[in-house]
Amino acid sequence: MIIALIIAGSLSTSTSRPSHSGHHFPGTRKLPPQKGLPDPFLVPGGKCIASAGKWIKHRPYLKAMLEYCMYGRIPPLPEKIKVRKTGQSDK
Repeated sequence: MIIALIIAGSLSTSTSRPSHSGHHFPGTRKLPPQKGLPDPFLVPGGKCIASAGKWIKHRPYLKAMLEYCMYGRIPPLPEKIKVRKTGQSDK
């Protein structure tokens, strides 16, 4: 039940929310339909990235956009992990 509420809450966003990187992205209901894959060389506003220097400056935005729209955040590493053997398998 809790998982369903978390998922429903994340899918029903209709306003712009910042990612943890500080970039703002539209809520899922405001995203236009997309046919095919987007052009990674187009920046917001429609200009094309034409040099390696501009690509390096655009890279953090692209990573934040993919994290927000597609993959989600990578959770932090756990501080401590304990391993305990609980049984034995014959396989």
